[in-house]
Amino acid sequence: KGDIDQGIVQFKKLFEKRRDHYDVLSTLIKFLHRAGKIDETQSFFDKIEKDLPKAINEPGYNFAKGLFYQ
Repeated sequence: KGDIDQGIVQFKKLFEKRRDHYDVLSTLIKFLHRAGKIDETQSFFDKIEKDLPKAINEPGYNFAKGLFYQ
């Protein structure tokens, strides 16, 4: 559990630096799911949609969104 929590912190930092790096977002979603904190994920999608309006057409974004809804 400690490794997951540390992973979440690290991937949140990476996400804040580059919001268009969807591999980081996908891994972060997986970690949040394992930690039982999946509710926090919606805020990441809100930030992406605000900062990158064309992101909804990106395959990586849609893959991450699919992971969230799975």
